[in-house]
Amino acid sequence: MWQRIAATAIGLSLTGGGVASIFLAKGEAGSVALLLGGLVFLIIAVIGMSVHRVRFQEMELFFGIRQRERITDLASRLPHGEAVRLMQLLQETNNGAPYTEPLLTLIDSLFFEARVRDTVIGTLDEVERVETHPEADIGEPLLHVVRPDGMRIGVFAMFAPNENGSLTAEFDDEFIDILPRTGCDAVILITCVRDQGYLAALAERIRQEAGLPVTIEEWRPRGEARSLRPSIDRLCDEVRTAGAVPQSRNPEAEIAEPAS
Repeated sequence: MWQRIAATAIGLSLTGGGVASIFLAKGEAGSVALLLGGLVFLIIAVIGMSVHRVRFQEMELFFGIRQRERITDLASRLPHGEAVRLMQLLQETNNGAPYTEPLLTLIDSLFFEARVRDTVIGTLDEVERVETHPEADIGEPLLHVVRPDGMRIGVFAMFAPNENGSLTAEFDDEFIDILPRTGCDAVILITCVRDQGYLAALAERIRQEAGLPVTIEEWRPRGEARSLRPSIDRLCDEVRTAGAVPQSRNPEAEIAEPAS
């Protein structure tokens, strides 16, 4: 409502100024521009159209905040399948090239994380449950698959379809530093980008330095995700073979406790 009121006020001011200028200055180009600008704002006020971009000759104003609000609202209303198809359509209209626009990259990453969560939940046995961690940072799983015996398998959403699939040494060091304090007994690394050796190297460090079984799942960038059941069962067997599974633990306390 306040946007419509503001657009009405601006439109009336510009239109009035344009009309007065036409009569006083005998129809110069600036007067016509004022009149047209005023009419545009009045139309915006009447139909409630959101302004994303305003351009006059060589000057252009881009309302990025408004665009983010509209896209976020649209994405929240779409079922997951429709949202994925939307991103696929955007990719196709961009001739298959990766998007560099930060907002679209963020949305694609969020869709990937939702895809991972949906797949894990659909994979669970009746005796298993999921603990989600929506604010997960480096080294913290997107979610835990929790077994009745206390075993916790950390599932990490690593590379979304828009990413290049590379990791830095600094990322690996921070990941390995945080991981042991998250309460994981085993790790699943999921990527939509073909591994060029980065994830394999990280997985080897997890095995060697954290002492945890780990597997890498490579998914197609689009389409149906593969079930994680085989990986979960295999990791459970590896954990049991390696030794006893803790019956109780408090991951939050472990994260808060400083490393010795």
